[in-house]
Amino acid sequence: MSTACDLLNAVDRCIQELTGVVTIYTEQAKTSLEHSVGTRFSDNHEFVRDIARQWSECFSDQFIEQFTDGIAKGLLSRLWMPYDTDELFINSLGSLIVGKPPGCWDDSTVAGFDREIHTIVHRIEDRVLSSEGSVECDTAVSDGVKELVRSRIDELDRRLVDLVGVDEAQQVLGSISDRNLEGVVSHVNN
Repeated sequence: MSTACDLLNAVDRCIQELTGVVTIYTEQAKTSLEHSVGTRFSDNHEFVRDIARQWSECFSDQFIEQFTDGIAKGLLSRLWMPYDTDELFINSLGSLIVGKPPGCWDDSTVAGFDREIHTIVHRIEDRVLSSEGSVECDTAVSDGVKELVRSRIDELDRRLVDLVGVDEAQQVLGSISDRNLEGVVSHVNN
């Protein structure tokens, strides 16, 4: 009888260990997604699905409709779907991006998810930032792109402050602002 109990205890420990690994993989995927879409959106939201949805709201329906990249379009559409939990949300994204949910991942899959989510997010952002002029700019498009640029500038500003300190970061940003003003004045005068 004790052999059966020992076996059941061993199986239970294995199940708990595997569940713990899946939880770790899911948390790593959530962190990758949050870092990809920008941590500025994290300020107002507790759940990664809400953070990702706020990022996706930077893109107009028209932009999404014109997008021809199937994986990127699939990502954007999944960001709008209502998921009951972050785990279900990450399972869906994992299936889309690396072909399987975190319960089927190994360490290399975690790295692959991280790499792919960053690549897809940057492809989407690069496309909207480079095509804003060619897309009919209604207020929603313009506001979304402004929010996207603003969030990236905020993120880069925080990184610059972390690297060089507040004073030097202010000098760098001031010189960028001065160059931009010179360009505007030059453009107006011509």
